[in-house]
Amino acid sequence: MLESCRRWRLTFASVSTRSEERHRVKRRAGTLTEPGVRNVYQDHIMEIFSTYGKIKMIDMPVERMHPHLSKGYAYVEFENPDEAEKALKHMDGAPQNRGVTDGWGGRGLVRVPGLSFPSSSFKQGVAVIKLKNPPVNSLSLELLTELVITLEKLENDKAFRGIVLSSDCPGIYSAGLDLLEMCGKSPGHYAEYWRAVQELWLRLYLSKLVTVAAINGPCIAGGCLISLTCDYRVLADNPKYVTGLNETVLGIVAPFWFKDTLVNTIGHRAAERALQLGLLFPPAAALQVGMVDQVVPEDQVQSTALSVMAQWMAIPDHARQLTKSMMRRATADRLLRQRDADVQNFVSFLSRDSIQKALQAYLEKLKQRKG
Repeated sequence: MLESCRRWRLTFASVSTRSEERHRVKRRAGTLTEPGVRNVYQDHIMEIFSTYGKIKMIDMPVERMHPHLSKGYAYVEFENPDEAEKALKHMDGAPQNRGVTDGWGGRGLVRVPGLSFPSSSFKQGVAVIKLKNPPVNSLSLELLTELVITLEKLENDKAFRGIVLSSDCPGIYSAGLDLLEMCGKSPGHYAEYWRAVQELWLRLYLSKLVTVAAINGPCIAGGCLISLTCDYRVLADNPKYVTGLNETVLGIVAPFWFKDTLVNTIGHRAAERALQLGLLFPPAAALQVGMVDQVVPEDQVQSTALSVMAQWMAIPDHARQLTKSMMRRATADRLLRQRDADVQNFVSFLSRDSIQKALQAYLEKLKQRKG
């Protein structure tokens, strides 16, 4: 059974306990990536989990949950709570396991690779999510997918009204897109990766939750985009903690929806200059131009973010959510209308020999610096 689990890349995500009699093991169903892409179906889940005990029910809404991603959720309910616990223990220790559980308040909130949830992060309806993908929190395909799934879980849980996005890697918020996902891979991989980037942006940009970025390190390129999607941005006052969309420095053109997000934040002229020059703003300049809303001492970033969150949550959700949608929907719809074309453009651009050589040269420089 463990071999089957590895073969199907079924990654353990979380456990949810709704009552003493109902124990559900929640799994994220993956796909085969070579050759082609194939969904994991209910019979595969049954085959794997029936070895641990008698299954009462399986609910697997994989196909309808993430049409643009290759992963989704499956729920397995055991008749005997002890058998559910045995399944959890066995799967948690299996080599193919990539996550562990983190229960809180009767709910199972996923703690997954690339993300961490401090024990103090679930207070008064606020979840603190910290990126954790050392060394620089690059946005890998796995991290993007896990973050989308986690955001959806929080959106669907009425107990949560806000999210603070921060970093659990010392000295860095996020260096942006993972260049290893964009170099030396197949066109199919590039397409899958870009759809995941799109999905995260759409999920954050249109989120009904209050979103606050607690920026405790350099916040560059795709990392900057994540912060720009948030309702409010707090940046640590450290001259090394720069933020901006610097794609042109790498010979890459920022997509139109990156541009739209920046224009909506700092205005057309400032965005035009920043994008063309690939500017990275230190805290004072970032505050002045409007890249961030507040600059505070480094040890006050998270507390300030939570204080700001309280101000936003004082507004009735329905009024705030409708206003947010009114302000942002047109920008999101532009990507939705052109989503497939945007993927094709990205794949075509990235597949050029000149671009691949430039990325390889940049990655080689990074290796030399580390060496």
